[in-house]
Order: sequence, then C-alpha cells, then structure tokens
Amino acid sequence: MQNPRDILPLKFGMSQDEVIEIFGNPDAVSTMRSDGKPLILKYCDIELHFDRKAPHGLYLVYSDDEIELSITDHHEELLQPITNTEPVDNEFFLRDGAVYFSGLYENGLLKGVLPKDFCCWHYWGKSSTACFLGGIRLRGADSASFRVLNYAYAMDKTAVYTTSGRIPDVELAAFQVLDNGQNDSGAPQGYAKDSRQVYFHNGDGKVKIIKGAEVSSFRSLGDTYFARDEKRIYAYGKQLSKADLTSWELLSHWYSRDTKRVYYLN
Repeated sequence: MQNPRDILPLKFGMSQDEVIEIFGNPDAVSTMRSDGKPLILKYCDIELHFDRKAPHGLYLVYSDDEIELSITDHHEELLQPITNTEPVDNEFFLRDGAVYFSGLYENGLLKGVLPKDFCCWHYWGKSSTACFLGGIRLRGADSASFRVLNYAYAMDKTAVYTTSGRIPDVELAAFQVLDNGQNDSGAPQGYAKDSRQVYFHNGDGKVKIIKGAEVSSFRSLGDTYFARDEKRIYAYGKQLSKADLTSWELLSHWYSRDTKRVYYLN
C-alpha cells in the first residue's frame, strides 16, 4: 500500500483475495484464523478485519492513527425479499402463500403478513407495517427506517434493537457495530459503541455497558469475545485487568498471552 490514506478501492464485503490483489501481500496478519485464513490483514497502520464466517468478507477498517480514511461508505442492505420455502432453524420461510418462522419447537405463522411485502435476514424481518425478531413483532419499531446491522443488532430512527430488546439511551446518530455480531457457536454476540459508551451483547442476549472503556480507541478483535482500547484488554465484555497491554496477544481458541501469563477465557 503506497499511500495508507488512499484505500478507496476497498468495499465492505470484499474477500481477502480481492484485497491482496489490489494492495499486495499484507505487512502482518493476525494469529486468529477461520478456515485457515487470518481474520485481520494489516497494511502500514491500517487493519482490515474479515468476517469469521464464510465467505469471510471485509466488515471493518481500523487505524490507531487520527487519519481520514477514504472507503466506500456503503452498508449492504441485509434484509432481502423472502424466497426460502423450506424450514430452517431460526429463519423465515414460505408455505401455502403465507410467511412462517421456524422456531425451536414449532413453526409460527406471521399473521397478516403477505410474502410479497416481506423481507428478512436470518431471524430479523420486516413488512411495510411491522418489524420482527423471529416470530415476535417489535412493538413500536418503524418499518420504513428499520435496518439490520449484523446478527446481534438492528436499528430504526428511534431505537437500537437486540435479541433481548431495546438498548436504552443510545446515541443513534453515532451508533456503530464493531464486528459481525455472531460468536463461534452461532449465537448473537458482539461489541458496539456510540460516542459516549461501549456495549457488549453476550451469547445469552444480554447487553451491558462496559464501564471505563475508552470509546474513541475501542475496537473489537473480530471474534466477538475479545476487544481492546489504548488502555485495556477486554474479554467477554470484561476488563482483563492483569494483562500487559504492550505484550498481550490473542492466540487461537480463547487463549491469549503476554510476557508474564497465559490466559484462557472460560
């Protein structure tokens, strides 16, 4: 990468092979891998984070330096017209001219919803008049502005939603997700932030505010478990208080280490 400020050819969703074809081999790669591919490529001071789920698309561009990065600011519309005709766990499907949700114990009919008026992505969905998390209508959600951010978070012009309900007192204009929102078990989980505070949505669906986190430098490390800012390391939404920031590194399968200790997330 000759000019680290000029990253305009990048687009969210690009594969690692496409990125390497544009910029060449990275200066460094992360030890975290999925399907043999590193989850982070580093060019100069810029980190490119890739989804751990296939096809491992680019979803985050991060730099510690205070530079203005040029990238196509396009967030793919995840909600798409429903086409699935077979029940798949925790997803919507069509049957006999109606929309159903395949729940844990039974398939639930979305009453009053027409297939031609319904869009969905996994367990998030909406029609022109209502928004859904699975078979549950999100009370008060604005369908016109509703959009899905990742597996864990969605938002409209009035609120941010998770699988456990709304997050109170969010600064909507500044809210951003920091990873793909799904842990390695397939559960909704991940970090997010606005200009005032950092949020962690755990695998049980609960959202906590991470007290003491430095918002401006806070970033997820891409696996939805670990994160860091300029002062601390975080594991599962909690400070890893004994970790040495300068020498700490994330290994595979929930292990990490610094010059003094090895850590395991349990």
